[in-house]
Amino acid sequence: MSLKEKNKRINQVKLTPEQGLRAPVKPFSFRSVDLFSTTEGFLCEPDRYRYLATSRSRKIIPRGSGLSYVAAGHGNGVVSFSMKHFTRILDLNVNKRTVTVETGITIGELQNVLFSHCLMLPVLPGHPQISVGGCIACNVHGKNSFKNKNFCDWVEEITLLMPDGKTISLKRKDRGFSLTCGGFGLTGLIISAKIKLQKLPLQTMEKKVFPVEDLVDTQKQMKVLSGQWDYLLSWNDLSTSRSSGRGYILAGRFSKQDSQVASNCKYLGLNPSRKKIRLPWINEFSIPFITKLYSLNLKFTGNGDCHFWEYVFPQAHMGFYFDMYGQKGFLEHQVLVPHEKWREYISRFRVLQKKFSVPIIITSLKLFSGRKSFLNFSGNGIGFTINIVNNKKSLAFLNKVDELDCKMQSMANIVKDSRLRSSVVKKQYPAYHNFKKEIRSWSSDNIYESVLSRRLAI
Repeated sequence: MSLKEKNKRINQVKLTPEQGLRAPVKPFSFRSVDLFSTTEGFLCEPDRYRYLATSRSRKIIPRGSGLSYVAAGHGNGVVSFSMKHFTRILDLNVNKRTVTVETGITIGELQNVLFSHCLMLPVLPGHPQISVGGCIACNVHGKNSFKNKNFCDWVEEITLLMPDGKTISLKRKDRGFSLTCGGFGLTGLIISAKIKLQKLPLQTMEKKVFPVEDLVDTQKQMKVLSGQWDYLLSWNDLSTSRSSGRGYILAGRFSKQDSQVASNCKYLGLNPSRKKIRLPWINEFSIPFITKLYSLNLKFTGNGDCHFWEYVFPQAHMGFYFDMYGQKGFLEHQVLVPHEKWREYISRFRVLQKKFSVPIIITSLKLFSGRKSFLNFSGNGIGFTINIVNNKKSLAFLNKVDELDCKMQSMANIVKDSRLRSSVVKKQYPAYHNFKKEIRSWSSDNIYESVLSRRLAI
């Protein structure tokens, strides 16, 4: 049976409440953050440890804050097991700089507590609503990957609930540890985690924008700046096929002294599954205009001091962005390109963009440093990210970009691209078959499934 036929059969399953779970289960319509994936499944939100019992009669998948780009936390006919009520800090050792938490806590909530102890999470993704469990399951990165690598490089221990109801403690050398870190929630429910912290020098960040001429120049300047700045991220203009890639590097580092910068640790919550009117303000015609306005904003407001929260969570006050693409949503493609391949890669990429005439509203570069592991988006090179509108032309364009990625020995980020096919992942990730074999032998029950795992045939 083909994957397409399998998904069609799954869609036809009659949804009935799950009788094997102790916590209430309700039918629920899920959507991914990019609005690309819509599924009809079930939502279970236990609020006691005794309710964290799974059932072997129905497929389930752990769910953090429900902010997966690629529907890693839901699927048709699947029970999404939410950890939203498990948010306690179980232990905080200031001297040893470690914290043990229940994995439903968000990184924003945790970091707010750590501020008072002059500590910080070494790796922070772009939005504070993401749960610690989600960070582990996707092994996320931040704007300092060239220094601190990925989130799981700082995780010391994990407590995992297995399908048989038993909990096991996994440390870095244990077999299941590397499977769970970046394992998309397929090994079990991550109940708690012990994380190594870093000292927070100051809460004031110095930020500065450095102009760049194109994407090749961006890579060169980033390499130089990486020795002087703590965080690096670029914004480049590829809003039309004629754009040169001119833009700015947004550099950040801890100030030498605290200043009275505004601290607003609130954020606009994201809920992609909520039904509401979404108008397509971002489209092929508006993208060049929006890009011009954003470029001017960076030029005039990009330098100065800001609070640490404002710098590491740029999307905190921009929850409306995800709705501006309309009901069809958007497509994000992020790829890790070896440094030595970058010039040739971007030259070929621009040829494809001109051929398909695809406007890109967000183009961003990051420096990466780390080791490859299973299906994790980690390694050495340039992280290249684009956001485009979701339409037939964009899909055809990205299919060709997939081919380019494979030719250039580059790998796409599995947890960012909702239409990435298993055939592409197999070519880009040599450890694909080993990961699949290990996941299937990890537990004889194999009850964990999602849109993502089904699409990748894991």
